[in-house]
Amino acid sequence: MAASELSSPKGRPWNPPRKDLTKGFSRSSKMLAAAFNSSNKENKSNFYNSGHTNPFKIPERQLTSPQGTKRSLSLSPLPPPIPHPKRALLTPNKMTRDPTLPSPPKRSKTDSPEGFINLGNTCYLNAVLQSLLSLRCFALDIVQSHKESPSLSNKSLFRMLFLLVKAKYSGSGLDGQIILIKDIRRIIRERAKNFYGFNEQDAHELLTHCLSMLRSDISALKDSKVFSLCPVEINFKSSIEQSLKCTVCHSTVNKYEEVLDLSLHFTTGSRNSLQELLEDYFKSETVEYKCHSCSNSSCTLSRKLSALPRVLILTLKRYSLNDRGSCDKNLDPVRIPRHLNLAPVSNPDPILSSPYDNKQDVLGQLMGKKLETVIAEKEISPQEKRHALPYRLTSIISHFGNKSSSGHYVSEVHCPLTNTWWHCNDSHVSMTTEEEVRQLHQTKAYILFYIAINR
Repeated sequence: MAASELSSPKGRPWNPPRKDLTKGFSRSSKMLAAAFNSSNKENKSNFYNSGHTNPFKIPERQLTSPQGTKRSLSLSPLPPPIPHPKRALLTPNKMTRDPTLPSPPKRSKTDSPEGFINLGNTCYLNAVLQSLLSLRCFALDIVQSHKESPSLSNKSLFRMLFLLVKAKYSGSGLDGQIILIKDIRRIIRERAKNFYGFNEQDAHELLTHCLSMLRSDISALKDSKVFSLCPVEINFKSSIEQSLKCTVCHSTVNKYEEVLDLSLHFTTGSRNSLQELLEDYFKSETVEYKCHSCSNSSCTLSRKLSALPRVLILTLKRYSLNDRGSCDKNLDPVRIPRHLNLAPVSNPDPILSSPYDNKQDVLGQLMGKKLETVIAEKEISPQEKRHALPYRLTSIISHFGNKSSSGHYVSEVHCPLTNTWWHCNDSHVSMTTEEEVRQLHQTKAYILFYIAINR
């Protein structure tokens, strides 16, 4: 009779006590375990030798097959993981790369410049400092001028820039550079109130203020010998001869103007080239000017370079005021050549810039290497030698964004020691190529630096 059919004397279903079931289950479990262990000892070897895998034991190197022959087992290595392609981010740090351009060479830590940390909307300051200090002739003159004027105040911009040059080329580390950049920002804020605060500022305006402050620091020493070694004067100063010719009596008046950079306007029509924009800057034009000989009020103004700089700074005037009082940015592309020819915009016999003296290369002593600042003669092709006054591209400051008060600044710098180009985006530095620099920055280039080639 089944247990479900049993009933108590009163007619209710009968449930057996739990203790009896538990004892029976425990007794059955012990019997099954004993039977399994006895049979397992006898059949264990036959079970695993028949091809089954023991999950609790590492397999031996040689096992006997069912046919009795020995076979060797070896663990094959896992296949390498399949790399997943990374997407190119449309950021200033990783721009979309043209696959037709050659790949940049491998990066060497000893050749790459140090990045500057962003202290809060200070990308404009980092970009300007990177471009200035990448000019080895300018950096060397900073060091040599400081040797001639050790009495410079510790609160001067010139003193802080000297310490930054020393830290940069001696590889003293990032921590010391952060302190120096903070001091440089503090000095600029104290002497130029429009840079106070943490807002984005214009890189060209900062560059103009920095060069002016450096000249003021040197002139404050009231030492003519030291001022003659001013790095700003030696490297960036050029002279423009302005000729006013009367349209009636043809009498001519000449004036001279000293400048540190040239601001180029965009032309309407065809695609702009930097060489064309430079020549348009020096085109003759008719202006209102009273002639002292015949009292005529119309004269022809012509301009030519009478003294050439060692480093030519060109600024593209991409910003213009609109009717709302804000600035619009011109995003027209500009072809950036590797070389510029200053012969068409210069006098027949201009004063040439002073040559760079490699024998006194203090920067080379800091790095333990021989440094070349100006372009070697072997880099100039026979076609380029026909240019009377050639200059070579050495750095670009680019702006990403549609407004001057926002966006992001980066710097592209050329290292003449290894003939390599570097993309400096604050503290992030990566190697690039000259082709990428000249093509990817046609709509973003803002300030361009060209250095005179050996003559």
